[in-house]
Amino acid sequence: MIDMVKYLILGFCSLLAASLSSCDTANYPPNVKAALNAAGANRSELIKVIRNYSRKPEDSLKLKAACYLIAALPGHYYYESSRLRHYLDYSMLVKRDGWHGEYIMNSMQKLYGSYSSDPATRVYHLQTVKADSLIRNIDFSYKVWTSQPWSRHYSFDIFCEYVLPYFIDDEIPEFNKEEIYRQFSPLLDSIKSAGGSAIEAAYIVNEKLKADGWTFSMRQNHMPHLGSSRIIASRLGNCREMADLATYVMRALGLPVGNDVMPQWPQRSLGHDCNFIIDTNGKSIMFLGAEDSPGVPHFPDTKKGKIFRYTLYANTGSLEMQRDSNETIPSTLSSPFIKDVTNLYASCTDISIPLIPRQEAKHAYLSLFNNKYWVPVDWANVENGRGNWKNVERDIVYLPVYYSESEITPAADPIEVNKDGSFHFLKPDSLHPIKEMECRMISPVVPQYVDMNSFIGGRMQGANKPDFSDAVSLYDITPRRKPGVHWNEITLYSSQKFRYLRFYGGKNWQRDCNISELAAYSPSGKLTAKVFSPKPLVANDPFGAGKAVDDDLTTTFLSDGSTKYKAWVGLDFGKPVSINKIRFAVGMHRKNLDLYIVPGHTYELNVWDNGQWNTIAVQTARQSSLIFEKVPANALYLLHDSSAEVDERIFTWENNGIKWF
Repeated sequence: MIDMVKYLILGFCSLLAASLSSCDTANYPPNVKAALNAAGANRSELIKVIRNYSRKPEDSLKLKAACYLIAALPGHYYYESSRLRHYLDYSMLVKRDGWHGEYIMNSMQKLYGSYSSDPATRVYHLQTVKADSLIRNIDFSYKVWTSQPWSRHYSFDIFCEYVLPYFIDDEIPEFNKEEIYRQFSPLLDSIKSAGGSAIEAAYIVNEKLKADGWTFSMRQNHMPHLGSSRIIASRLGNCREMADLATYVMRALGLPVGNDVMPQWPQRSLGHDCNFIIDTNGKSIMFLGAEDSPGVPHFPDTKKGKIFRYTLYANTGSLEMQRDSNETIPSTLSSPFIKDVTNLYASCTDISIPLIPRQEAKHAYLSLFNNKYWVPVDWANVENGRGNWKNVERDIVYLPVYYSESEITPAADPIEVNKDGSFHFLKPDSLHPIKEMECRMISPVVPQYVDMNSFIGGRMQGANKPDFSDAVSLYDITPRRKPGVHWNEITLYSSQKFRYLRFYGGKNWQRDCNISELAAYSPSGKLTAKVFSPKPLVANDPFGAGKAVDDDLTTTFLSDGSTKYKAWVGLDFGKPVSINKIRFAVGMHRKNLDLYIVPGHTYELNVWDNGQWNTIAVQTARQSSLIFEKVPANALYLLHDSSAEVDERIFTWENNGIKWF
């Protein structure tokens, strides 16, 4: 429906450009007329923009762009208040100094009051934007777009949707594309002269954004988008700000880029924001500003759950546009300016299920578990007592729910959508129980607690001198060869023999040599070796070098960032040997170590039944595993550590083992 509206507007604007000589508003496309009528006193400013491009035939495309942009403005707003302005300056005050962020935020609350109680005013673009600002944005965006070698591979519609906009969502507009262009355009001089692609250009720009650094902070999560100048200057925020950074910079350079959002990860807490760029075949390439550049897979092996794209036009098929005026809906789905793009990135299926009857329920939702509670991520109309969902990602467990006044109510038993697109309900079966269920963890290793980017620049080296002065690089970790969460295997083809092997830390060498296991193999099998490291020996060091060779993934060698030595851990084989394979596992964050069963802790095994968690067994661990007997089969389970506050994940029991979700 969004695309239909856009094409109608562009078509009408073509007629307008051909026939409009007296600038009679009767010739305007219907959506442009509607926008002008809703603009109130600002109507004259918008008409100035249209008339500006109606005088010369050579401005016909700019006239189309003006119509496109003006017709999209209804419903778009930003927030204004003196308190908000102060809080938006938080990132500028902190910049890279994350250590003092909490102190600064607390000081601001004392000085200005809590932001959560701020009576900020919604300011609508349609009623406030000035003609000069829109004209400057259209002129500059069009000039940059038409001067780039890649623009000939894209439609004008792509330009209007992903280059022309001067805002992303609810940030205060700045109209500073020219300033951003001057700062970053020299990066693209060589690729432009060579006729390079938009993907190549975006890669170069994002590598620069990455090199300039980023401080991750979630203290401004509850605020509107920060705006381009603050983000570019401070380089501080969470994934939303990282995505915004790339969009602001790349759109100013004429690159077709935008923002996607995942309301909730399927396998852990929180949601995620990221970027996309449109390639010459119309395909969306996912990446993240200042992190994974286009061409480098962004969470390639991680389920996404549901992915929505920020749109310039209101989506008439969105929940916000479909709901009744008195119907409350989840905040995760409340914007009219989003569309479902899950099927662009994931294997999906459509599902139709019977629901628990609920009087006058118009919509039902699929929700994902966030370690504590269920978060609605998708919606469907309730029709004849059923919910019909489209583009549901596979190999995930969902809970169908109803939503009202910030409360969710189960609408059916949990659903496991299988890899082949089939699905089944998870309903406890006590007649055919599981004889024994062994649990060694309460949650799988969480990838966000293992920063794979920090390993970039690390390397495996072979040597025949213990100081590695004759080191030979055997394997370099690059953005395209980041390690996985568990075991990683490297095959070597060198005939050279080495007595010593080491893993040398990444670019932040003092802290990025965290290895859980390191082993080397000759053609005849695993090599025997002694472990050594420049890290000072400390009696009973729980993170000493020995933890890298103890065949235990739950222990980790951690380098000490406070010392002056370069961090590495190595193996001494006693004599030069042939090495044809290296296996290693990256070290885990301490939060991941808490996910294993801890002797002395008390655990509760819970089963989801009748719309809630029910505890069916309690055990105090005597060793590093738990055995539960006669557990109801075909259920959704949660193992709770009542002795500690740690992340906990849902799971099923399949093929005599745990399957985590």
